[in-house]
Amino acid sequence: MASSMRSLFSDHGRYVESFRRFLSHSTEHQCMQEFMDKKLPGIIARYQNCC
Repeated sequence: MASSMRSLFSDHGRYVESFRRFLSHSTEHQCMQEFMDKKLPGIIARYQNCC
Protein backbone atom coordinates (compact mmCIF):
# COMPACT_ATOMS: atom_id res chain seq x y z
CA MET A 1 0.00 0.00 0.00
CA ALA A 2 2.69 2.49 0.97
CA SER A 3 4.66 1.85 -2.22
CA SER A 4 1.56 2.35 -4.38
CA MET A 5 0.89 5.67 -2.62
CA ARG A 6 4.47 6.76 -3.25
CA SER A 7 3.96 5.88 -6.90
CA LEU A 8 0.84 8.07 -7.04
CA PHE A 9 2.69 11.02 -5.55
CA SER A 10 5.59 10.69 -7.97
CA ASP A 11 3.33 10.26 -11.04
CA HIS A 12 1.17 13.39 -11.26
CA GLY A 13 -0.98 12.11 -14.14
CA ARG A 14 -1.79 8.91 -12.28
CA TYR A 15 -2.59 10.88 -9.12
CA VAL A 16 -4.99 13.18 -11.01
CA GLU A 17 -6.73 10.21 -12.65
CA SER A 18 -7.11 8.46 -9.28
CA PHE A 19 -8.53 11.61 -7.72
CA ARG A 20 -11.01 12.05 -10.59
CA ARG A 21 -12.16 8.46 -10.12
CA PHE A 22 -12.58 9.07 -6.40
CA LEU A 23 -14.70 12.17 -7.09
CA SER A 24 -16.88 10.36 -9.61
CA HIS A 25 -17.71 7.71 -6.98
CA SER A 26 -17.98 10.03 -3.97
CA THR A 27 -21.61 10.57 -2.97
CA GLU A 28 -20.58 13.46 -0.71
CA HIS A 29 -18.92 15.20 -3.65
CA GLN A 30 -21.94 14.49 -5.88
CA CYS A 31 -24.30 16.04 -3.31
CA MET A 32 -22.12 19.13 -2.97
CA GLN A 33 -21.86 19.49 -6.75
CA GLU A 34 -25.63 19.16 -7.13
CA PHE A 35 -26.16 21.83 -4.46
CA MET A 36 -23.74 24.22 -6.18
CA ASP A 37 -25.26 23.61 -9.61
CA LYS A 38 -28.96 23.62 -8.72
CA LYS A 39 -29.59 25.37 -5.40
CA LEU A 40 -26.82 27.90 -4.86
CA PRO A 41 -27.54 30.06 -7.93
CA GLY A 42 -31.13 30.62 -6.71
CA ILE A 43 -29.96 31.46 -3.20
CA ILE A 44 -27.45 33.98 -4.54
CA ALA A 45 -30.03 35.50 -6.90
CA ARG A 46 -32.54 35.95 -4.05
CA TYR A 47 -29.87 37.60 -1.91
CA GLN A 48 -28.87 39.97 -4.72
CA ASN A 49 -32.51 40.94 -5.32
CA CYS A 50 -33.26 41.72 -1.68
CA CYS A 51 -30.19 43.84 -0.86
